[in-house]
Amino acid sequence: MDSSDGQLMPEALRALADVPLELDGAGLRFLPGFLPVEMTVLWIRDIVAPGRATPNDFLVFGETCVDEIDYTAFWLVRPGAAIEDQPVVSIGYGAPQLLAASLADFLWFLADAFNPKGIDGRLEDSANYELIRIAGRFAPDNRQTCTSAESRAAEEFPNFADLFVRN
Repeated sequence: MDSSDGQLMPEALRALADVPLELDGAGLRFLPGFLPVEMTVLWIRDIVAPGRATPNDFLVFGETCVDEIDYTAFWLVRPGAAIEDQPVVSIGYGAPQLLAASLADFLWFLADAFNPKGIDGRLEDSANYELIRIAGRFAPDNRQTCTSAESRAAEEFPNFADLFVRN
């Protein structure tokens, strides 16, 4: 599956586009569309172990920048599965991270991670209640903490880190 040709941005990601996401000085910015594979090729060769993955294995939809750019992407590891059912990862020049097993899990990951009171705080008091509202709208049955989302993904994909070159 080519990581950008003909793929439509899921509605849930479009809903997140206008929500400011910043935590400890790092922000997550959603792209207006998926990063073209030609752009992914430019940096992914530096971080992926030879023969382990290709630029076509990742569908990049967001970026963070602190010292260097890291990308948030769907990891297209489930053949034939919808984009929304693919795991979400953070890859780039920082340590690779498996964030969630699906877009639904990722929405709750964000809702918990970017709210000082987490998803269990009172919605009206939450610093970024919009994330909880979006997660509730698009993934009402997946409510969980960011730690739970990461753990669930790690159980399913225990060898994720093996894809990447260790410096």
